[in-house]
Amino acid sequence: RPALDPTMSRRLHDRLDEALESCMPPELGPAPVVVTKDRLTQVLTCEAHHVASQFGERRPSQAIACGALIDSLFRQLVVTGHIDDPMADGLAALTLDDHQRALVEWINQLPPPQRSELAMEVERQAAGLVARWPALSPEWLPRTQEPIKASLAGGRVLLSALIDLAVGRPAVDHASVGIVELKSGKRRAEHRADLHF
Repeated sequence: RPALDPTMSRRLHDRLDEALESCMPPELGPAPVVVTKDRLTQVLTCEAHHVASQFGERRPSQAIACGALIDSLFRQLVVTGHIDDPMADGLAALTLDDHQRALVEWINQLPPPQRSELAMEVERQAAGLVARWPALSPEWLPRTQEPIKASLAGGRVLLSALIDLAVGRPAVDHASVGIVELKSGKRRAEHRADLHF
């Protein structure tokens, strides 16, 4: 594991601070601008769409539902080592998350053919996860949905993310944590921007 260069880290942080300070309008007020990968992707894809969609809120769709279910199943697989009934397990997990209430209602109201199609895709992707994903040793300290935040520009900008999987014990003097970002469905250009963020 490479040793960290504290001067390089500080220099990069200073460059980001300076660049952001130079473009932050004073009328934004004291509340920080919160930047997430979804919000950043929407702005980079289409700023008008980003404004119209209320800054990061997404309408339910088959792809979003499948992605949320697979995220839940990935957490289950990392923690328990198995997936029993992909659709039922995924929905049970989403039901526990208040932020997913609208999506769960949308899934529950799908007509039988669309719900069956969603279930088949979730089962296909879950089978791929089980076949390809290794069991993780508890010594690796695996953590799913790990929140990370970075404050920039004197606290006026907050970078915020949820990491699908983090492994390794945090350390100060060397790189010690590996980060995994899980994607479901077909490869898309915005996936690369997510990883960069």
